[in-house]
Amino acid sequence: MTEAARKFTVSMPADLFAAVEEERHAAGRSRSEQLAEVYRRHLEQLEEQRRVERYAAAYAQLPETAEERWLTEASTDLILGGEALEASDDELGR
Repeated sequence: MTEAARKFTVSMPADLFAAVEEERHAAGRSRSEQLAEVYRRHLEQLEEQRRVERYAAAYAQLPETAEERWLTEASTDLILGGEALEASDDELGR
């Protein structure tokens, strides 16, 4: 089911309006479509930023171990065609 559209008035500087008009004409969109797309993208970016912040906060609570770092580096080296690495206890944080 589609939500009913809501109308509102927007004021903006003339130079910004001209740039928006140029962009929307090039995209073949109405003002409403253009503004809705801009807000949609902005809200998606905000949500992505919040996810990254939550990830960073969780990671700070439980950072990777020396062994996990070594395994990541060794796996990357193997994937990129390098030789298998052998880790010492020091490298693994033991």
